[in-house]
Amino acid sequence: MKNFKMSMLTVLLVSLLTTFGAFAQTAQDYQIILYDHYQPIASFSTMPGLNPGNINHTANYNQIINLRDYNINDRADNALISAYTGSTITFYKNADADGSRGICVVHVKQNFSGYKLTSLEHTYEDAYIKVDFYSAGRNSLNGELSCIVVTPPNRVWN
Repeated sequence: MKNFKMSMLTVLLVSLLTTFGAFAQTAQDYQIILYDHYQPIASFSTMPGLNPGNINHTANYNQIINLRDYNINDRADNALISAYTGSTITFYKNADADGSRGICVVHVKQNFSGYKLTSLEHTYEDAYIKVDFYSAGRNSLNGELSCIVVTPPNRVWN
């Protein structure tokens, strides 16, 4: 009876650890820190309390992050981002995810932490990201950022 109880306890413990490990692998969080002339003005993340302080905000995937709601509209000119493969981060000049005046779309090609986007107005590609900048005429995005939407990676079920 004693061996049976130990065996059951071991099975339960291994099951719990496996479940928590699988959950940790599927929890794909992002973080965006916005800067105004290299001074941090806001941080958005799926993880509450990731950056302590009054600039930290929690935002879910697919949530429209309207920067007017945080009193930082038209201030950010660069960003530090952390994301997982398959995520898409879209920066908008207009509020409410309106792409009619200019957007910057960041496609994450490889997991990374702490990637510095020094400009939101260039199209380029490297090993980690592919950035597409679209502008309607002479509209710029640096210093005129109004909205962000982060799309999660596509989940692949085996």
